[in-house]
Amino acid sequence: MQRDRTKVINPFNVVLALVVGCVIFFVIFGRQAAEGMLFQPPSTIYELDESFLTVESGDGTAVNVFWAEGSGDGWTVFYFYGSDEDIGLAMPRLRSYQLKGFNVVCFDYRGYGHTAGKPSEPVLYSDAEAVYDCIIEAKGVPESKIALHGRSLGAALAIELATRRSPARLIVESTFRSAYRAVLPLNWVPGDSFENEKKAEKTNCPVLLIHGDEDAMFDVGNSLVLQEAFGEDRAMLYRVAGAGHRNVAEQSGVAYWRTVEQFIRGAK
Repeated sequence: MQRDRTKVINPFNVVLALVVGCVIFFVIFGRQAAEGMLFQPPSTIYELDESFLTVESGDGTAVNVFWAEGSGDGWTVFYFYGSDEDIGLAMPRLRSYQLKGFNVVCFDYRGYGHTAGKPSEPVLYSDAEAVYDCIIEAKGVPESKIALHGRSLGAALAIELATRRSPARLIVESTFRSAYRAVLPLNWVPGDSFENEKKAEKTNCPVLLIHGDEDAMFDVGNSLVLQEAFGEDRAMLYRVAGAGHRNVAEQSGVAYWRTVEQFIRGAK
């Protein structure tokens, strides 16, 4: 009599295989999809002039940097733009800061504007560090009068830099909890990137969060979560009624700049 050699499939093994497959999918393909959504370099139409300088990053890449000196009290703003901008498109914001007396710094990400290469999370962080350190040394800028201002993707760079250095102020505008959780209703996703919520507690300076309450890309709930992560004792949220993802400053008008300026110069 022959034994039936048909294998019985263990349901646990099936579930385990599915879980492992999902993890691999998220780690490999999810990151690629997230970066495809986050990195959208525009066509570069602006030209270089005497306002620009070059900073060499850790791997030797020449990073294009904009520097404008203000006429105020020595405060310097490092501005980090969104995923579909470059220095040229961010120039109105940069000049507005300068007109209010602030020194202003902004750099082009890899593959953006006049910086060559391909963007990724690690190289953006290392470039931000290189620019920060260079400006402090070359321009004699004290950290006690440095404010980091990041919009959308740029806020992730500002938050990371605030965990590595000691700026006096941090402004986080129209950003997300993390790259994946911005679009997926999950508390944890394997292979996640730009994990702003997780890094918030590692920063030490006062924080101003700015968000439009009609932001269809990253809803205002992201900033509410981040405010709690930073700690409500040092993080305030400025909600702009009727503003979407890209028009917060325009929708708010004079109140936007009054809030920003008072936060930088007046926060304790």
